[in-house]
Amino acid sequence: MTHAVDSLRRFRADAPPALYLLVVLVAGLTIFAPGFASAHNVSNVGRTAAVLALVACGQAVVIVTRGLDLSMASAVALMSVVTVLEIDRGIIPAFALGALAVLAVGAVNGLLIARFEIPPFLTTLGTLTAVHGLSSVLVAGIPVEAPPSGAFSWPSNGSVGPLSAPIVLALVGFVVLGVLFRRTTIGRIWFLIGSNPEAARAAGLRVRRATFLAYVTAAAFVAAAGLILTSRVHSGQPDLDPTLAFEAIAACAIGGLSLSGGRGRVSGVIIGVLVVTVSANGLLLLNVSSDVQLIVVGVLTVASVLGAGATGRRGRWSVGRPSVGQTPATTPAGEKLP
Repeated sequence: MTHAVDSLRRFRADAPPALYLLVVLVAGLTIFAPGFASAHNVSNVGRTAAVLALVACGQAVVIVTRGLDLSMASAVALMSVVTVLEIDRGIIPAFALGALAVLAVGAVNGLLIARFEIPPFLTTLGTLTAVHGLSSVLVAGIPVEAPPSGAFSWPSNGSVGPLSAPIVLALVGFVVLGVLFRRTTIGRIWFLIGSNPEAARAAGLRVRRATFLAYVTAAAFVAAAGLILTSRVHSGQPDLDPTLAFEAIAACAIGGLSLSGGRGRVSGVIIGVLVVTVSANGLLLLNVSSDVQLIVVGVLTVASVLGAGATGRRGRWSVGRPSVGQTPATTPAGEKLP
């Protein structure tokens, strides 16, 4: 009995506050939103959440380094445009070229931020605008349809066993993110950079290299999201899902990731994504306009940031700022870094 009570206390201490919000949302919408708990709608929520989940994984990588990436939605749109324009090369080569375009955007962001030390907000705001302009120029501002193809649609409409392909890709994304954060040296360095970049430099860590890799890694997650979304809309659209990057930031903030860097958990990202997706789905079922949905997401984001600041909660994978006498060159697991 004592062990069970202790386990419950630890769960309550570790659980992100957004978990309780998610429970309340699901309970309320199950009661008041017709069809919310139906199998069809649950599947729809999963498919919708998959794209946001992958982008949020990428956003989480840069957020823990004290960074931010506003260009993710433009990168996804660029991928859709490049993929459709190159479809004559074959479906797989076309998607590969689209993914390379996204990785190039991530590399440019990483280079400007790491090498030239331009603030992430300004850097990615600039690439957001430039990449959106490039996408529009490539298709003269007009969406381009892809030829009918079942293989082209598989990433969004296919399935792997009982699970849809988008959900499988999102689950793989979460696993990869968890491995990066918990099982790799580079992931631990990202947390140390976010918590105390001066300590990371003093420890002799290659901060610029790690920062560059963070933005390229984030771009890889975005490319996976672009694969699903391009397949879903079956076209190249320069204005494809323009609020995606902001929704990903909101999901991370709601899930308890510190926007000042150095702390966060994959479980928080998952919960944040579900809160954003479930709330949008529920409001849609209640016939609430999309504009009001954006207001709700904005309010939830600000409330979550205020709540995190008030409670001073720290994530399980956080790297605390070194106190007096503490050696800064340690990882979240307490291991010395090379």
